[in-house]
Parts: sequence; C-alpha cells; structure tokens
Amino acid sequence: MTDSSESISGDQYADLTSYDAFTKGVPHATFARLRRENPVAWFEETEGKGFWSITRHKDIITLNRDNQRFSSAHGIRIEEQTPEEVEARRTFQETDPPEHTVIRKHMNKPFSRDMMAEFEEQIRELAVEILDEALQSAELSPTHADAGSCCGASGRGFKLAGRQRG
Repeated sequence: MTDSSESISGDQYADLTSYDAFTKGVPHATFARLRRENPVAWFEETEGKGFWSITRHKDIITLNRDNQRFSSAHGIRIEEQTPEEVEARRTFQETDPPEHTVIRKHMNKPFSRDMMAEFEEQIRELAVEILDEALQSAELSPTHADAGSCCGASGRGFKLAGRQRG
C-alpha cells in the first residue's frame, strides 16, 4: 500500500467525504475497492446533502444517458452551493440535454482534432508560459485547487479560445 492510497488518518481507504482525501494523491485503493464492492455508491455527509460516486465505466455511460435521475444541471461539485452559486459557477459539464447537446454541437468544431492541430504551436507556447510563471510563483503548491488563477492562466486561455472561435 502506498501513501497515496491511504487516508489522512492513516486508514487503508480514503474518506471521500473529506476535502483532504486527495492531498496525498488519488486514493487508487479506495476506488478499486468501490469498483469491486459498491460501484454505484451513495456517500452521506455530516454537513451536506451527500453525493454519488460512480466508479465503473459501464455504469457511468448508463447514468450519463439517464439525466432524469442523475442530472448535472443542479451542479456537479461536492461542496454545497446555493442555487445562485450553482448558476454563477455553471459550466458546460453542468448542463443536461437538450441544452448540453446544443452547446456540444457548437463546441465540437473548434475543439476537433484538425482545429487543435492548427493551434498546436500556440497551445504549446501558452502552456510553457503558464508553467514557467506557475513554477516561479510562490502561491503555487502541488495541491493548489486552481493553479491557473495564481498566474493569470485563465486570461490567456480565453484569448486562445477567442482565436479558435473566430
């Protein structure tokens, strides 16, 4: 058993309800156990609504097609949010059909293999700039939740996305 598969408390399996569950890396042993014993698992939280952990690919595919019971439209984050926060922080992943299908249709071409190849040099340059800046930043740590925010990466990403969209 490696350190990355132990919980903060030293238990064999990580407590996925803890925000610290991933501080030592991905708890692979926990996910392997869940895939074997409880691949569609509900986790109760002491402070929160609880959440589903779906660990087998075939189950994820099945549930992704059942947005009536397993909707992404109400948020996909474990943290509790008000309806206003869900709406303000909403991303493409937090939509269900038919809205998701419409957005995906518009995004397929700009992010196609051919389009990515056309922008590959610019993407690489951008990645090098972001990493160089991040590595020099005193704010960055291995567990930093949003490394891009500490070094202005998101602004650069928007510029590149604008070029892709035309």
